[in-house]
Amino acid sequence: MAVIRGQWETRQVWIDDREVLPERSQAVVNHSPTGFSWGYGGSGPAQLALALLLELTAKEMVLLWYQDVKRQIIAKLPQADFTLDSEEIITFIVETVKADLEARGPARRGEGTREGERNLPEMSTSTTDTEVDFSYRREELNALFDLAHTEDVEQGGRYDARSAAINVYSHAWTSEAMRHESTIMGTFYAVWADKNRICTIEIDEGFSYEDLLAELGILEEKALGWKLHGR
Repeated sequence: MAVIRGQWETRQVWIDDREVLPERSQAVVNHSPTGFSWGYGGSGPAQLALALLLELTAKEMVLLWYQDVKRQIIAKLPQADFTLDSEEIITFIVETVKADLEARGPARRGEGTREGERNLPEMSTSTTDTEVDFSYRREELNALFDLAHTEDVEQGGRYDARSAAINVYSHAWTSEAMRHESTIMGTFYAVWADKNRICTIEIDEGFSYEDLLAELGILEEKALGWKLHGR
């Protein structure tokens, strides 16, 4: 857990004892040349949300999520000094992803996300969640997501990576027949910031926890060069 603090008078922000400066986030998107602010939905809060996600999450998540974090968290802070648990930001992202996937139903999991619409094959109607505590260094977790993005199911791989989830498919979509044959085996859900871990493995009907551990081992070996939590 990291503690985020803001001083209203100077508009300075710290994560634990380290000051977060605007320049890094301004180099990505310069919403506010004058720096950070909070407590409303303007450019200063957008700059702060962007800056915090650059510090707390994987690079793929930053542009996808900072506007949501601005609206749901930064804009709701008091226009005064504040203290915020970094876990609140990460939990908001993870719970939003899971709620979106559950709302779409198992037959459409991963379809229509911020990364674009997909026409997915039918999937199982029953899943089982297993809570795990598989910790990684931040660069290791980044590597898992980078590999999953590179080996996308539509590009000859077997993964569909989202902001805080990696779907594992049984077959790559190398042909129309394989697209229809393919089904999701399960999903690895991750939390970031100081946690940097896989927290939940969702197992689809017809597959087992051991199957997903084997898939995690394959993913780790490709991305890291060794197996850490997988088998």
